[in-house]
Amino acid sequence: MPTIAERDILDALATVPDSASGTDIVGAGMVSGVRIQGGHVTLSIEVDPATAPKRGAELESLQQSRQKRLGME
Repeated sequence: MPTIAERDILDALATVPDSASGTDIVGAGMVSGVRIQGGHVTLSIEVDPATAPKRGAELESLQQSRQKRLGME
């Protein structure tokens, strides 16, 4: 299994747009607590509850980005 660094995760997440801020979810400060342990990645993505219902497409983009970046297509 290839070694994954926090920077790899953040780079992948930086391709996910945040429509509310006009930037990506990393640039918007929505991603925190990235942790890599035993081949597992955990992190938090903070979403304003007022905009959460509009974020379905962004979350789908996040999933696709993760799979593509980590070779899980």
